[in-house]
Order: sequence, then C-alpha cells, then structure tokens
Amino acid sequence: MNMSIPLDLTFRDMDPSDAVTEAVRTSLDRLGTHCDRIQRCEVVIERPHHSKRQGQPFHVRLELAVPDRVISVVRDPGDKDAHTNVYTAIHDAFHAARSQLEDYVHILRGEVKHHA
Repeated sequence: MNMSIPLDLTFRDMDPSDAVTEAVRTSLDRLGTHCDRIQRCEVVIERPHHSKRQGQPFHVRLELAVPDRVISVVRDPGDKDAHTNVYTAIHDAFHAARSQLEDYVHILRGEVKHHA
C-alpha cells in the first residue's frame, strides 16, 4: 500500500467535521491509485456567509502538487454546478482533479491525446 499523501485541509466559515475529513482523505487516496507522484494536497472547503438564497453552496478549492506542476481545481458557489451538499462538492472537485491528473500521467508517459 502507498504511503499516505500529505493533506492540508482547511474549513472556512464552517465547523470542522471528521466525516468530511474522511471523505476528503478517501478521495485523495483514490487519486493516489491513478498517480504515485502526488507530493501533497491542499483542500479548502468554505461555506460562504449566509444570504437569502435557499441552500448555501460550498466552495471547494483543491491543489495537488506533482513534479513540475500544480493541479488546481476550484468549485465556486457562483458556478452553475455548485452544490449545497458538501460531499457532492468534494466528489466533483476530486473528479475534475482526476481528469487533470490523468492528462499529466499521459504527458509523463509520452502519450498524446487526440481531440476531435
């Protein structure tokens, strides 16, 4: 089994949660199965200040450090696909990071992706 990837998780405008921390750690460990070159991961989960809108979407920022690159994903509350469920927001951010990580792995292997 791979060593655990260093994780820096920050909660803003919300209480820290062991369950959310575990969801982030599980998602990060899954990413580690796609690429063993992840050096660290920083995740910020923020619940913006209350407004009159129904449901408060979560802001998730994720950065993965790999050799010669930082993979960044931002899911803003203003995005049309913003989610009021923190677990869905985390899943979507890690899904987007996985796509970028897979592109990085293709480049490392010298593979070229052909786009239509």
